[in-house]
Amino acid sequence: MDIELRPLRLAEILDRIFQLYRARFVLFLGIAAVSTTVELVWNLINLAQVRWSAASHLSMASKQLISGGSMVVGWAFVFAAAALCLAASNRAISAIYDGEPTSVVKAFASLRSNWLRCIWLNTLTFFVAWGSLILVLLGAVLAVVLATRARTLTQASTITFVYGITGLFVLGALPLCIWLTLRYSLAVPACVQEDLTTLRSLKRSVFLARGTQGRILLLLLIVVSAQAMAGIVFVAPVLALFAKARGHT
Repeated sequence: MDIELRPLRLAEILDRIFQLYRARFVLFLGIAAVSTTVELVWNLINLAQVRWSAASHLSMASKQLISGGSMVVGWAFVFAAAALCLAASNRAISAIYDGEPTSVVKAFASLRSNWLRCIWLNTLTFFVAWGSLILVLLGAVLAVVLATRARTLTQASTITFVYGITGLFVLGALPLCIWLTLRYSLAVPACVQEDLTTLRSLKRSVFLARGTQGRILLLLLIVVSAQAMAGIVFVAPVLALFAKARGHT
């Protein structure tokens, strides 16, 4: 595929994406299917764990501990699958640009030397970008826990005030999180294409995203909208069956 590498406008970026996916749809579908299968396997394991926990005679504290640990492991699976899918897609696109033969197996096999770095970089990028909002939400959860243990009206009022002001902190932290996400959105591609270390990948992403953050934001919104529409298409029949079964899972 003869593609000229140069700075592109948003319309040209979208047109280039459609060309790539139309020409190699099976390739990119296969790459996405690998990461989705990993998440599916974990969801099935998690479903079995939830059913076992509900049927067991464990204490509520033990069930909450197991649920919390399962959530952490689930997040690790999600980050790993997303990082490997993104890295493999970049490898495949690079091979297409260079006129080299590629496949799903070759795209993932080319990551064998730095797949752990990609996963770590993707996870680190998320916590750097959204760490402030996570801290605010943890503060809100702590306020709720303390409110349930308050012994006086003054203590309860103070904790309620803290919980209420959390919304203002969320509104303040959200724009910062989005801005940091745009700055570091190219870290994994930079790591894959230029074989950079974690810190250098973050710095390279900041440099590459400079002046293009508006286009990156629009692309992310398009991706989120497409995912939402696809989710509605697949979830709607499930909701219809759920309603027909009158709530029985």
